[in-house]
Amino acid sequence: MNTNPTDSKALPLWWPQFIRNICEITDRRSPEDEPDAIVATPDELAVCAINAIENEREYRGPWLNAQDMKALQRVDECFEDGEGYDVPAILMKRLAELGAVRHLARGAYEITAFGRYVLGSAHSRTPLETIDECNARLSREHRAELEAKGPAHG
Repeated sequence: MNTNPTDSKALPLWWPQFIRNICEITDRRSPEDEPDAIVATPDELAVCAINAIENEREYRGPWLNAQDMKALQRVDECFEDGEGYDVPAILMKRLAELGAVRHLARGAYEITAFGRYVLGSAHSRTPLETIDECNARLSREHRAELEAKGPAHG
């Protein structure tokens, strides 16, 4: 796990808005000996995070019109259960032309990095990554977390 606070790739896209939201908490309190510190309750932090995440989702929304977004969400739902998809072929072709899905062969599709980003995948980062790059990064982060925890106590 990358712990460099200046490396924006290590932080979610909504992080800067989250920090701004914290700084704008009304009646925020700072200890006298640490004027730059912010004392906030867990509830205040949760509201700041939720607002930042929602703001990020709204930012992602305009990439597709409502019909295309609904179709992409349905494709994602269908792909999650591994049962194929029920989105009409004309919409699948449109999503492919827009870059949200990739046509593989004979009616087979996959969601692209752009499609995952538009859907608001928790694993999406910018600049966009291929699925292999994303999986490799997630694997590295998971291994680093396990190493940081140390050997399991049994």
